[in-house]
Amino acid sequence: MELYKMCGIFGFTNFQTNDLDIARKSLKTLKHRGPDQWDDYTDENIYMGHQRLSILDLSADGKQPMISDNKNVIITVNGEIYNFLQLKKKLEHKYSFKSTSDSEVILYGYIEWGIDKLLQKIDGMYAITIYDKELNKLFLARDRYGIKPLYYSDLENRITWASELKAIQKLFKQKNILEYDYTAFYDFLSYQYIPTPKSMYKNVYKLEPGHYLKVDINRNTYKKKQYWKLQVKKCNDDLQTIKNKFYDLTVKSIKEQMVSDVPLGFFLSGGMDSSVVVAIAAKHHNYINTFSIGFSDKSHDETKYADIVAKMYETKHHKKILDEDSTLGMFSKMKDWYDEPFGDTSCFPTFLVSQFAKQNST
Repeated sequence: MELYKMCGIFGFTNFQTNDLDIARKSLKTLKHRGPDQWDDYTDENIYMGHQRLSILDLSADGKQPMISDNKNVIITVNGEIYNFLQLKKKLEHKYSFKSTSDSEVILYGYIEWGIDKLLQKIDGMYAITIYDKELNKLFLARDRYGIKPLYYSDLENRITWASELKAIQKLFKQKNILEYDYTAFYDFLSYQYIPTPKSMYKNVYKLEPGHYLKVDINRNTYKKKQYWKLQVKKCNDDLQTIKNKFYDLTVKSIKEQMVSDVPLGFFLSGGMDSSVVVAIAAKHHNYINTFSIGFSDKSHDETKYADIVAKMYETKHHKKILDEDSTLGMFSKMKDWYDEPFGDTSCFPTFLVSQFAKQNST
């Protein structure tokens, strides 16, 4: 489950002119992900659509699909690249940037370095589509830990991809060609979720974290490549050195994720993780927004600890109490929140704190 949504991408190969109406209807199923803008790109080979949630560069310059000056490379991106400013410095001597968005760094980074080197360099959470007209190739990439979702299918002699399964469902619904994968439901009953790469439909998959697809546009075939895996290395550092390294990396990560053109907020449960994040963030920004969800059942309520942290670091704190009545009616909404069966009840407080935070932060 994503803690917050950030843009929606949808597209497919083997595009025909009479596909445009259903393609745009499929894209609109993702409007909740990106309510700020939408646009699409088509040619004789492909449809690419994007629903935008503006985080960096709120102007029209940051809209997508984003097209290179020579019209040969088209991209759509869902997510955020934390080190885009460092990468931009390496590119701006050669490329003319029209926006301050991180997505444009993906565009020119691909042109400069190619797909493999680009994915080695970027740090963030993302699902990326890159269409290279000169090579007649399409690349679909998912971030190293799979924070951002990306579904794809090879049904009906075309490759289809989307941020959420509902867009693929919409495209194929009237043709009645989607079949349930019953082994996925067995997995759900065992694990309370459907593990990657399965989805609840046959021939519709989740792209694995740290992987990308290289799609041959002409043949509508693809190859999958793992571009990253966690390297486990022996460390002989003493405890104090390890503490210092861990602290420095945590500070670096938090600072990188606070680059934004809209108000920032922090979920503050009062536990160790969120308290550390807020404590470090407060050293670099004044009066940050923090949000907590408490429980009417005091045996499960930790808001007193969140209150202590908020007071200590002088955050602009917002708190809401969750009771049994708050969750009534939510079960019926879960089919809209999730593409598949999902069994973790933490979705209820997570949804409520996100809804609550949206009043003050994007």
